Amino acid sequence: MRYLQVNQVRGLTDLAVLPSLTSLRLLSLYGLPKVAAIPSLDSLRHLARLELGSMKGLTGLTGAHDAPVLRELLLIRSLGVTAGDADRLASNETLQQFDWFSEDVPVRVWQPFVAKVGQAPARAMHVEVLLRQHGHLYPR
Repeated sequence: MRYLQVNQVRGLTDLAVLPSLTSLRLLSLYGLPKVAAIPSLDSLRHLARLELGSMKGLTGLTGAHDAPVLRELLLIRSLGVTAGDADRLASNETLQQFDWFSEDVPVRVWQPFVAKVGQAPARAMHVEVLLRQHGHLYPR
């Protein structure tokens, strides 16, 4: 499996299965208000893009920082993040694109976070478009 999207599963609390999905290249998690933590993604050696959105119960991006080849990160709407998350993203050597679609997030929260990370904006896209353009999800 190269792409996984988990969307609006209101009762989901545990993402422990994610580290076993080692062939993922793109992971999109949205509308999971009861998820408090992302497990370490260090085993996802092909994960190039991560999208996280509307996860108000999240207590930080800790496990996401472990993705070894993450190139793009897109945050969508309200998420639980910490100032330390911005620092770690700013020092991530593989991250090339980052953005936060901050529709329901106060400017005082998202603006300094995005400025601290300081990367080119991540592309807003649909996986279908990416597949059509490239025929696959990110080469190895």
